[in-house]
Amino acid sequence: PFLNYFKRQNRFAVYHFHASRAVQSRPPETRRQYRTAQFAAYFASARQIDLVWQDLPIWPSPRFYPNQLLALQDRDGYCLSLAIVLNQQPEAKQLRLLTPLHALGPIASLHLSRIALDPETFQTQIILNDSSTP
Repeated sequence: PFLNYFKRQNRFAVYHFHASRAVQSRPPETRRQYRTAQFAAYFASARQIDLVWQDLPIWPSPRFYPNQLLALQDRDGYCLSLAIVLNQQPEAKQLRLLTPLHALGPIASLHLSRIALDPETFQTQIILNDSSTP
């Protein structure tokens, strides 16, 4: 149903691919352990950086949550690196992030997720739309 809009448009070509026969069904706990291990490996060389976001476009909005996972994007919208929000100073429009990216120069925008990623255990949690959360 999601693709029906695109199918009706003449601007888009929609291709259907079948899942590989090699795909195996895995229990949720196995998937969770795999995801945790992958995040731990990804952030193994990460360091803390401070980023002033005052002049950066932020999608969907500049509302940051503790441990929020976000994408640091280049000017073409490609993800340069993932990052975890460790701290924020709203008045200074500054974030302290944990990221494996070492050069801040190419960052042109931020794309926020609805996932919180614990920077010690790399366990994920969904961020609920709770207006009481900072």
